[in-house]
Amino acid sequence: MLLNIPGGTLMYYGMTKHQKRFVNLASKILRKDEAGNGKEAAIRALQLEGIDPFDNSSLVSRICSELGRRGAAARKRAAKRANGRWQEEIADARAGFER
Repeated sequence: MLLNIPGGTLMYYGMTKHQKRFVNLASKILRKDEAGNGKEAAIRALQLEGIDPFDNSSLVSRICSELGRRGAAARKRAAKRANGRWQEEIADARAGFER
């Protein structure tokens, strides 16, 4: 299943429930906030949800920083980079599982 974020498509398969919830939330924020203030809005929304957006070890902070970039082209590049990282993480998880 694919999730569309303005300016790019992110892969949804292989994410945890928490990650899916955050990406859905961030996607809604971006659709409402096309002015480029996505990062600040995402941080506020995450804090209201009780999620720590500054937890550097989590996917949340990575997505939050990617979504904060301005312009459709920058969001598209960020989405592609994020999708590539998820692909690598999924491949690593599968390799570990198969051993």
